[in-house]
Amino acid sequence: RDRAVALGLTGFVRNLTDGAVEAVAEGDRAALEAWICHVRGGPPMSRVLTCLVETSAEPTGEYDTFDIIH
Repeated sequence: RDRAVALGLTGFVRNLTDGAVEAVAEGDRAALEAWICHVRGGPPMSRVLTCLVETSAEPTGEYDTFDIIH
C-alpha cells in the first residue's frame, strides 16, 4: 500500500480465501510498471509464486485512494 500511495496510484489490495492476494491499481503507466516490479518482489519473509497482470485501456476513476480491504 505505501509504495502504491507514494507512486500516486489508486485502488485496493486484499487477501483472498485461497491465500492469493488481489490488487487493482490505477495510475500512469510508469507508476504502474514500477509498482508491479515492487509487487513481484513481495514483502520480507514471503514468496511470490505467480504475478498475473491484466491491463485495461482506460482507468475507471472509481478509486480516490489506495486501500487495504480486510
